[in-house]
Amino acid sequence: MTSFTLLSTSLREDSQSRALLAFCADRLRHAGRRTHWFDLRDFPPVLCNGDEEAPIATYPQPFPALHSAMQQSAGTLVGMPIYLYSTAGPTKNVLDIIGDALTGKPVGFLTAAGTPRSHLAVRDAMNCLQFEYEAFVYSKTVQVCRDDYDRASVEERTAAFCRGFTQFADALASLACVEAQAMNAY
Repeated sequence: MTSFTLLSTSLREDSQSRALLAFCADRLRHAGRRTHWFDLRDFPPVLCNGDEEAPIATYPQPFPALHSAMQQSAGTLVGMPIYLYSTAGPTKNVLDIIGDALTGKPVGFLTAAGTPRSHLAVRDAMNCLQFEYEAFVYSKTVQVCRDDYDRASVEERTAAFCRGFTQFADALASLACVEAQAMNAY
């Protein structure tokens, strides 16, 4: 059974991005997938010092546990808030610390923001993971704004996102198997 890591990066108690991620976790479990849930509110406040050589073991738990779960899972979903047209500081910080765990892995984003244009900020996180860590970023996102009161529509979009992301992750896993078989043939 494949597993997925889910990371909620909002520090707000009534976070919309966390609610989206929880809905996605439920969908994954109903589809027979295991989930590993991490909530940034449970992490100690630690800043990334920019030292790319700093091993993950130098960070306190649960950073190493998150790193390990991401490396071992079939993919990672990040629920993140957008504040003032930008990736929230805590989100950027944790992605800087654990980003290398996503090398060669699929990652997707579920975002909550005040306005539709605010969601363009997710591109910063996507670009960082794609270009710095060579993660496979799922280009579709679930975007919820403060005016999204139609719960059925939000759930429908989130369910479609979950289906698409698992298909994306499964396709990448199949390609990796084919590549490994080809390498073993030589």
